[in-house]
Amino acid sequence: MNFHGVTPEVVIQGRIPVMTSEYCPLGDLDFCVREKEQDRVFLKDRKCKYYPIIKNPEKCQSVILSQKETDLCRKKDDLRKAGVSRFRIYVE
Repeated sequence: MNFHGVTPEVVIQGRIPVMTSEYCPLGDLDFCVREKEQDRVFLKDRKCKYYPIIKNPEKCQSVILSQKETDLCRKKDDLRKAGVSRFRIYVE
């Protein structure tokens, strides 16, 4: 398979970042990471699904992770056969 000079990479384990927010909603909620320890914080959508938030105090950002964890470890050989040579694991 031709990837036009791009080395394909697939996330095979973990929660994928779905959004990085330059606006820190945690600061507005008086929950600034600079003042408190790293607590587990979630964003709840209208369907009552929870998305973990990772706080980045250096840039005053929030990274919102996917609701479901990806697990393609069993498919690694199939992905290699398809031409994927790099795999990524996200750890919270």
